[in-house]
Amino acid sequence: MNATTTHSFTSLKPRQQAFVRFLVEQGVTSTSIKREDLQTHSAAYGLGSPPAWIVRDDSRRSKRAYYEVPEIADYMKSISGAA
Repeated sequence: MNATTTHSFTSLKPRQQAFVRFLVEQGVTSTSIKREDLQTHSAAYGLGSPPAWIVRDDSRRSKRAYYEVPEIADYMKSISGAA
């Protein structure tokens, strides 16, 4: 695991960006997401399971059954016009 890993919305692939946009459209505003909620949103998005780029990245695990998706805050900043 790389301690200097930074997660930004613009560094995501287009399909990953689309998933983050979907999460925000669904009302997700916290960057810490419970696995159960991630499964629910993934199913609503049409995925069979939560995206591997989130759940298989050890740097995204914050505590038991929670994942960090800081790209949510980054995206929300970009759509609000904040720099």
